[in-house]
Amino acid sequence: SDPSKKLTLRVHDECNGSDVFGSDICTCRPYLIYGIEQCVKEAQEGGSGVIVYFRKEGRALGEVTKYLVYNARKRMGDLASAYFQRTENVAGVKDARFQALMPDV
Repeated sequence: SDPSKKLTLRVHDECNGSDVFGSDICTCRPYLIYGIEQCVKEAQEGGSGVIVYFRKEGRALGEVTKYLVYNARKRMGDLASAYFQRTENVAGVKDARFQALMPDV
């Protein structure tokens, strides 16, 4: 590793709805695309770019729970302030991820 080289890093949680199927109810895909663009730009300028694609769909609550929350958002209005409350209402928790358990990169 060369400390004089810049590193651009994006840690991205898997989101099939947005990343794969292009759903617009979630903002994951635009963040992933931006991260890829920035990593490529950094690599072209002589640094390094890394995307870590962490496989824990739906804040580690699973796709079924995630889509139940999204359906509730569509029925009740798309308010960002209510997103985690809806998740907690559907799943019992706001977020099941344990970022401290993420493997070292």
